[in-house]
Amino acid sequence: MNMKLPLISLLILWVSTMSLAQASPPTDSRMLRIVGGETARSGDWPWMVALVKRGSSILEGQFCGASLIHPKWVLTAAHCVDDAIYNPNFDVVIGVHNLKTDEAERVPVKRIIIHPDYRLLDSDIALLELETAVAQTPVNLIKQGSTLDTEENLATVLGWGNTSDIKIRPAFFDELRQVTLPIVSSAICDAANAVFRITPNMLCAGLVEGGKDACQGDSGGPLLVKDEAHGWTQVGIVSYGDSCAQPDTYGVYTRISAFNEFIAEHLCELSSPVMALTLENNSLKISWSQVKEATGYKIYYAPYPFGLPINSLDVANETTFSTDLQTRSNFYVAVKAYNNACKSDFSNSDFFVMP
Repeated sequence: MNMKLPLISLLILWVSTMSLAQASPPTDSRMLRIVGGETARSGDWPWMVALVKRGSSILEGQFCGASLIHPKWVLTAAHCVDDAIYNPNFDVVIGVHNLKTDEAERVPVKRIIIHPDYRLLDSDIALLELETAVAQTPVNLIKQGSTLDTEENLATVLGWGNTSDIKIRPAFFDELRQVTLPIVSSAICDAANAVFRITPNMLCAGLVEGGKDACQGDSGGPLLVKDEAHGWTQVGIVSYGDSCAQPDTYGVYTRISAFNEFIAEHLCELSSPVMALTLENNSLKISWSQVKEATGYKIYYAPYPFGLPINSLDVANETTFSTDLQTRSNFYVAVKAYNNACKSDFSNSDFFVMP
């Protein structure tokens, strides 16, 4: 599966053999597809997403894959969308199978969030917030600590990308395709990768003999493993590769389990607590409303009237906190709810002045 790099990276590194996952609308329509796979069955992958240039047909405008992970959020590769972060000029098309004939839900992108550590290939992950929520079923994401993304597990990758590493216009296979590949160890993949080091944020899949892979245009699409307890679970995002389906090379994917916190903090839906301060003599009591699905709370405080530095105190699942104050203790106070990496916005803020 050939996930590809931005052209500028290739020019800088003078690496003629490294091919980039197509990250902009194709100029020669439908050039790019899964290699060595088979046509997927319509309806099998309802969370599969096509990124399509705004104002273009689905067929002509599709340039990357993605996956629906929440009614209002889509997951893709950062290199697919990094040139559009300030002006999202594309839509997501959800649940489409045949790019040429299917009618599918097309939703504008409201906001692009690229991982702050994204550099060239590492941390190649982005979240797309949709203008409106959709009704399609989201895909399950791997949880931190899961073994689904370890070597020898069989994984399935989806896409509309190139069916060959030969750079000529292929036949019009506009239906979604899939291919099953074994996950390989980072050590094996690193030894086969002549240019870039495999980091803990990446995972690899493929066959040593080649013949099956993702290719140009598949970037951003999901790598999935069947979990007996939870069904299909996404473990990776198509990122890059050295040519398509060649022997002794492997496709490289963004390892989703390394980014659970990044995803959770943006998909957060915890409401903000409502806080109240009570000051009697030198005793301060802070109380706040309980937030549904919150597992804990943090109190944030900063010197009044300057506001910096901001400190915090984790009070677990308590909804009140009391303390005795020293004289001249003047602070702003606010509270946040949390559930693992998911954090609410700040509560209302208040301040107290202790003479």
